[in-house]
Amino acid sequence: MMYLLYGKEELLIQRKIEQIKKENQLQDLDINEYQMDTVSLKEAIDDAETISFFHDKKAVILNQCTFLTTATKKGTLEQPIELLEEYIKHPNPSTIFICVVASEKLDERKKIVKALKKEATVVECNQVSNMNQFIQELFKNYRISKEDINLFQKRVGNHLELLEQEAEKLKIAAIEDKMITTELIDDLTVQTIDLDIFSLIEAIVNKQKEKAMTMLDEMIKRGEEPIMILIMLANQFRIIYQAKELYQKGYTEKNIASMLNIHPFRIKKALEKGRMFPSDILLTYLKQLAELDYQIKNGEMNINTFVEYVNEISKYVECSVKPILKGYAFNLLILFALAAFSLIFMICAGSIFDLIISFFTFNAGIVLVQIINSSLCSYFLRGYPYDTYTGSLVNLSSPYWFAFTRFGDLLSGELSRRSEITLAIALLIITFLSLAASLALYRRRKSEKSGISYAYNFIYTVCGLIVGIIAAFGAGAIFAEGEISPLFWIFAAVGGVLAAITFGAINDRGFKSIKRSAVMGAISVVMLGTFAAMLATDCFGYSRRIPAADKIESVTMRFTGTEIAFKDPKTVLELHEKIVTESTDNGDYLSLDYTIKSGRHFVRNYTDISYSDYMPLLLKLYKSPEHIKKIRSSISDSIISNRSVSARDYTVTDEGKTAPGYSYEEAVYEETAVTEAQLKKLVEAYISDLPKATYKSITDECPLSLEISGVDKSHKYTYIYLKVEETFENTLAVIKELNVKIS
Repeated sequence: MMYLLYGKEELLIQRKIEQIKKENQLQDLDINEYQMDTVSLKEAIDDAETISFFHDKKAVILNQCTFLTTATKKGTLEQPIELLEEYIKHPNPSTIFICVVASEKLDERKKIVKALKKEATVVECNQVSNMNQFIQELFKNYRISKEDINLFQKRVGNHLELLEQEAEKLKIAAIEDKMITTELIDDLTVQTIDLDIFSLIEAIVNKQKEKAMTMLDEMIKRGEEPIMILIMLANQFRIIYQAKELYQKGYTEKNIASMLNIHPFRIKKALEKGRMFPSDILLTYLKQLAELDYQIKNGEMNINTFVEYVNEISKYVECSVKPILKGYAFNLLILFALAAFSLIFMICAGSIFDLIISFFTFNAGIVLVQIINSSLCSYFLRGYPYDTYTGSLVNLSSPYWFAFTRFGDLLSGELSRRSEITLAIALLIITFLSLAASLALYRRRKSEKSGISYAYNFIYTVCGLIVGIIAAFGAGAIFAEGEISPLFWIFAAVGGVLAAITFGAINDRGFKSIKRSAVMGAISVVMLGTFAAMLATDCFGYSRRIPAADKIESVTMRFTGTEIAFKDPKTVLELHEKIVTESTDNGDYLSLDYTIKSGRHFVRNYTDISYSDYMPLLLKLYKSPEHIKKIRSSISDSIISNRSVSARDYTVTDEGKTAPGYSYEEAVYEETAVTEAQLKKLVEAYISDLPKATYKSITDECPLSLEISGVDKSHKYTYIYLKVEETFENTLAVIKELNVKIS
C-alpha cells in the first residue's frame, strides 16, 4: 500500500497520516520516519522491504521528498531514484509506504512522479474544499452557529494551523456548556496581526528575506504599531527557544505542549523551526528584541532601525562557532576511535575482501548475538528484565554501534553536558585500547602469513562462530515459530552448519576446508544449545535468587500502575519468596528493583503471575505507610502548578452498558482544574479511605479511576493515578464537592 501526499497545508498532510495510522491500527513502534533532505533513500527503502518485528503491518514515511518537485535545495542529498522506481514495481505488501511533499505542485515530467501517481493513492493537501465543514469538524461535539463559524473564519483567516490552534483555545474555555458563542470568539481569537506575525516568522526561519521585508512593509503601511510587531515577534522566538530547550532535556512534544499551554501541533512546528537556529543564537535574538523594545518605548529607535533589524535576521546564516567546534571535536574523536578499532581487522586480514567480510560480520553479528542472548534469557529465566538490559548490551557490543548511536543522540541535542563528557572519555578509551591491540598484533604478525585469508585464526574463528550462532537461532526461530522445541533444534543444527560452511567457502574461495567449516558450525549449535540448556535448568540459580535483607539499601515495587519505594524490604522479600517458589501463568505484571548497599541494582520483572495468589501481601504493601507517603510526596513534590483532576467510571461504557474492567485505552478523561488546597483535601480524603482498599484496587475491577496531573518543580508535566472503590465515602464526597467531571 502506497500513498503520495503533497501540498502546502501541512496540517492536512498530518491529518491524513493520522487517518492512515488509525485505519491500519498502527502504533508508534510500527512507524519509521525519514527526512529525505538528510537521509539516503536507500536506507528508507531497505526498511520498507523488511518485515515488522512487532505487528503484521508497519509504515515507512518519507518526508521532504523534494526530488518529486522542481525545487533544487542547496545541500540536499542526491537520491538514488532508481531504487524507488524498483520498489514501486515490487512493494512490500506488509509495509504502508508514504511519500510526503510539502509543495504545492509535483514535477509531472519526472518518471518517478508518473510511476508513483500510477501505483500510489495520491492525496492533494493544498486547500480545504469546504472551509465551513472543516471548522465544524474542529468544533465537533460543541455547539456553534453558522454565523459564528463565519465570524471565526473572518477573524482568524484561512491558515489551517492557526484555525486549529484558536479552536482549541475556544473549546477549553467552553468546556462546561460545550457552547461556542460570539462573545467567546470576540474575546479569545487572534487578530490579523497574529496571523501576519506567524507568517513573518515562517519567512524569517526559511530565510526568505524579500518575502519577510515585503510582509513587514505591508504591516507598517496598514498602521500596525512597531511595538506590537516586536512583542509578537519576541513571543514566537521565545516559544521556539523554550520548546527547543525542553526537548533537548528529554521532554516529549506532548509534555512541552502541556507545560507551555500551547497546542501540540504548534509545538511540533516550533521544534522544526528550532532546528534552524542554535540555542545561543535564539537567546541572542531574544536579548536583542528586549533591547529594541526598551529603545522603542524610550524613543531611542525609529521604524527604519527596526526594519533593518528584521532584514538582518531574515538573511540569517548559522554562524555560531561553539556548536561547530563541538561537532568537529566529536567527529575527530569518533574518527580516531573507529579508525583505531578498524586497524585490528586490517592487520589480521589478508585482503580487502577478507577485511570487509570479517569487519561487517563482527560488528553487525555481535549486535545480533547480544539480542539472541537477551531473547533466550527472557524466554527461560523468570523475572528477566529484557527491556532493562537489552539496550545497554546492544549499545556496548560494538564500538561502531556505540559510537554511531551516541553520535545520533549528540546531533539531536539529546545529550546532557555530563553525557557528552562520558562519550568523549569512552571514545578515548576505545582509541587507546584498539591502538594497543593493533600494535601488539602487528609486532607478532609473521611475514609468511601474507597472502592467506587471515594472519590470525582467532578472527576467522570468532566470525565463523558468530555466523553459526545467528543462523542457528534464526532458522530455529523461523521454522519453530518462536518456540524452543525439538523442531527448533533440528532446524538450528541445519541452519548453523550450512551458514558456517557458506562462510568458510567465502573466506577460503571454495570448499577446500568444508570439514573444518562444518565442525565450526556444529560447535556454534552446541554453544547455543549449551547456553540454552544452562538457562532452561537455571543452573546458576538466577530465577530463584533473592538478595539478602542485610545487603538491601531500598527496594522499589511497581504493579498495577503503582510505584512504591520501601526502606524496610521485609514484606517485599516475603512476597518475592512466594513468587519464586509458586509459579503461575496469569499475565499480571510486577517489577522489583532492589538497590544494593554497594550501589548496584538487582532487578526482576514478572509478567506471569496472578495478583489473586498474593493478594494479602499486595494489599498490605498497597496500604503501607510507604505508599501513603508516596501519594503525599507525589502531590507536594510533583504537582506544583496547572493542577487538574480527571475521573473515569470504568463500569459504564459510552453506550451506557455495564462493563467492569473497561480498558484504559478507551477512556476519555475530562479535566477539572483544582487549587492546591482542594487537591490536598482530595488526597487526604483518599488516604483516609485507603485502609478500606480491597482486591479491586489492585485488579482491573475498580469502578472509578482518578488522574491527577500538573507541572512539577522541574517544569515537567506529570500524572498520578488513584483507584477509587465504592466504599471510599470520603473520597467520593470530595469528588462531588469539587464537581469533578466523571466521564
